[in-house]
Amino acid sequence: MIFTRTEIEALRLCAWCKDLPTGSAEILPENTIRLLLILGLIRKSRCGLSYRITSKGNAVLQAAGFFYEPDKQYLGKSQALIRRLCLASLTSFFWRIGADVFCDAPGERLDDIFLPSFALRRKVSTNLLGGTRLAGFYYSGNTAFIPYCLMPDDDGLYAEAEQRIFKSEALIGKRQPFVIYSGLGTLEQILETILCPKEKKARSTTDTYWEALKKFTCPMGVVPLNENGMRQLRILGVPCYREKLIHQILGKDYLPSLQSTADGCSASTKENFLIGIDCDVNRFERAIRKERKKVHIILLSSQLRAIRGYLKGKNAILHSLDTEIVEQALGLPKKLSDLDLSPFQKQDGEYLYVPDFDVCPKI
Repeated sequence: MIFTRTEIEALRLCAWCKDLPTGSAEILPENTIRLLLILGLIRKSRCGLSYRITSKGNAVLQAAGFFYEPDKQYLGKSQALIRRLCLASLTSFFWRIGADVFCDAPGERLDDIFLPSFALRRKVSTNLLGGTRLAGFYYSGNTAFIPYCLMPDDDGLYAEAEQRIFKSEALIGKRQPFVIYSGLGTLEQILETILCPKEKKARSTTDTYWEALKKFTCPMGVVPLNENGMRQLRILGVPCYREKLIHQILGKDYLPSLQSTADGCSASTKENFLIGIDCDVNRFERAIRKERKKVHIILLSSQLRAIRGYLKGKNAILHSLDTEIVEQALGLPKKLSDLDLSPFQKQDGEYLYVPDFDVCPKI
């Protein structure tokens, strides 16, 4: 039996992130993880929250030509482990949509690349990120997405310091920054973390996630770490997607809006329309405050319930579109990035064979 590229990449993910969350079946291919467990290449951690690579797994990676520093210290059940698992979920998320996640320096090429923050922090010779909370950089075309992994128990972050770092040319070049709020949980749970922050410590000078969101001067969005989030992010990565969608939705009834927060105006009703697929709740708030008439906010059907709960009683009318229809309108394929099930080949062209099953532990 020959290893597939997906199996080797999943094993690399485990070594690269140190811990992979056990509850990420929607992101990581379940059958692949099960096979790696059966072969004894990964194992469940003692606390049961993560998968960790074994010495046998490291040996397979070295045979494949990949070398990763073993974890020096095991993290037990703690906030540090939860933070690591959140970063691992983000890294796995970007891997699943087809990005190259095994980078340790900002890239100049415009292909899909995710540079995890832990890769930069492991470099002894550099301190580009300082004390920031950002989780990395997803380079996609002319946009640099900057994800944050929101933790309900965190005090928040220093918005101005964060923005000063992630806008630096050394990290994003000439790309346009786009902040993403994400985290472990549903869209409703992430919004609750943003909008209902816990009480800060008495001497804390950090901004809550909501305060930081209002201070950021670049576009932003809220993206859950599941298939809905993957499809949402693909849409956000289409150049001028809001302009394209509003023209198709309003058709001949379209007029440019005089409000900077809106994407278009209905010529017949003079009401403003806003493409809200990014879930930028701050933009929603600003649009509603500026308008006497109802603001029309257009969402994906998977977002409607969460945003409806947040905007209940406010001067807005919500509309939803099936994700598949939006994808068709923007020329996106229906299927997400396929798992590469082709045989893995080393640099010399040789295949990598699975070890003898007789020596593998059973689960």
